[in-house]
Amino acid sequence: MRHKPLSLLVLSILVISGFVILATRRSSGETNFSAHGKQIKVLRRKGHLGLGPTAKELAFFRKSIQEEKRELEDQVPKHLPIRIKIKAEKEKNFKDLNNDNWARDFELEVTNTGEKPIYFLYLLLITDVKAAAGYRIVFPLYFGRAELGEVGAKPNPDDDAIRPGETYGLKIHAGQMEAWELMNRKENRPHPKKIQAKFQKMFFGDGTGYGPGGVPLPSAWKDRESISHCVVSQNGGAPPERVGLAALADNWPSKRWIGALPADFRPVIFLSANSSSNLSFLSNTQPQSCCPGDGCTSLISHTMKACENCPPQERPGITYCGDPAGGCWSGDYGGSLECFLPNGEPYACQVVI
Repeated sequence: MRHKPLSLLVLSILVISGFVILATRRSSGETNFSAHGKQIKVLRRKGHLGLGPTAKELAFFRKSIQEEKRELEDQVPKHLPIRIKIKAEKEKNFKDLNNDNWARDFELEVTNTGEKPIYFLYLLLITDVKAAAGYRIVFPLYFGRAELGEVGAKPNPDDDAIRPGETYGLKIHAGQMEAWELMNRKENRPHPKKIQAKFQKMFFGDGTGYGPGGVPLPSAWKDRESISHCVVSQNGGAPPERVGLAALADNWPSKRWIGALPADFRPVIFLSANSSSNLSFLSNTQPQSCCPGDGCTSLISHTMKACENCPPQERPGITYCGDPAGGCWSGDYGGSLECFLPNGEPYACQVVI
């Protein structure tokens, strides 16, 4: 009999709590508002749902945004004689996620830590932003004439170099800026939060240098590992987003970009000077036993002005096993940079990353 009053009391409390929760839900709701491309939800009473954010709420929101910063991920192999960092006076603007002009403000400092002058350097900024068409947005950064980005190329007396101990600032190509900003507005894209700085190649003007992944060039084919920049998957298949010889012949360049480019700027497949000029060479090289793993192909690096109003880019070609200018690579063709055609139309130019 003593438990009966207690049970009634508990039941009464539960009933009253239910009415309070129901009344609260009927008299309150959420107010949504946006700032700087972000959205915040604030709990409001039913009669105040139309009210905008208070000064205190905005201050809290801005503080939470300011705590987030854009990051640069340094993927330059540590054995290479360069060090990179964002220029000190540009670092604040780069990290600020509210800075709409971060790309124009960006400057990457490259310091030559080696003993040889650098006559050609090619890096890629790979963003975490994808276009509506599905490709990742990238920004090439380069130093020197494109012709110097080849094994054995020799500089002219008037070619500049990054001397040992010197630092040089790399900026995003001006031809990309307007297209990048236009497409951002058109597709309502977010600004990137993380950007990878990926090494592509460098040459010293004495016929030597490094290729993708920091592979030494000319290649030492006796040591298989020294010429391989292929990721071998555990199941023996091609790595994700990587393609090999067949895809290079079939999908490069992509049909949807060829039509947009003038004939002089259409990408082509380049073969080594010592390779057969007959395209039947493609089928004769499959499979390539000199390169480990599926999707791994003997390629020769080649830098050229492939697309109009864009910076130079990589256009690798298929070469024979043992070519000292080549190496074992598997290309990722999921990136593009955006530029303008002479008629003012923006277009995407595919890039090997």
